Formats: sequence, C-alpha cells, structure tokens
Amino acid sequence: MIFKSFVSLLASSDISAPPDISASSDVNISSIDSSQDKRHLKGMFWALTALAVSSCVATGVFGGLTMDANKEYEKSGFQDADLKDKADLNRSTTNVLIASTAALAVAAAIVGIVEIRQKKKRQKLSLSLAAPRGLTFNLKGEF
Repeated sequence: MIFKSFVSLLASSDISAPPDISASSDVNISSIDSSQDKRHLKGMFWALTALAVSSCVATGVFGGLTMDANKEYEKSGFQDADLKDKADLNRSTTNVLIASTAALAVAAAIVGIVEIRQKKKRQKLSLSLAAPRGLTFNLKGEF
C-alpha cells in the first residue's frame, strides 16, 4: 500500500530542472583530469604506509613496556595487584596496536595494488588529424 502511494506520488509530481540550470549535452573532455585521482591514491597509499610504520613503532614500545611490567610482577612474587593491572593494560594495548598495524598494512597494500592496476589500465590515445593547407592536429592523452 505504501509503495503504491509512493509510486502514484512520483507519477503525479512534476519533476523538472531548476530554471537556472540548462541541460546540455556538450562535454569538454579537456576538463576531465584523471591525475587528481592518481595523486589521491598515491597520497592515500603513503599516508597509510606512514600510519602502519608509526603503529609498528608504537607496538614495539608497548611490547617492551609489557615485558618490563611482567618482569616486575614476577619479581613481586605475583602478589602486587597494581603491577598485575599495569601488565594487563600494557598487554591489551600491545594487542590492539598489533591489530591496528596489521589492518593498516593490509589497507596500504590494497590501495597500492589498486593504484598499480589503474596505472596498467590507463591507455594512451594518440590521434592525428590532417586539415586542408597542410595543417595537422596531434592529440595525445591517457584514459
């Protein structure tokens, strides 16, 4: 029932472009620039790689802190609750950082693979047009 009323509402409504927008089928191909997409993927790849490396460094730091906290807890004879909580917190933080490092590395690899495939898919177009009186037009580009 709701679907039928929605369809009838759409069928009865007058849908048209706003008056200040004119419909045109002219496309200016020179304004289409794929280099922005390429730069965007390269930037994203390097940003993800930098985040993965920094997360890896943080994992090493917290891994070392976890080992120190575990040694202190062992030296206390496994009796100090504060040292146990500190060791558990550092262990949890290290585990989260390991997971985030792996996720960032996988994301960087995926973006890198997509960038490589897009680079291979781009084809070069070369077109020469001869005009009267010896004029030639050479068009070169990638798509």
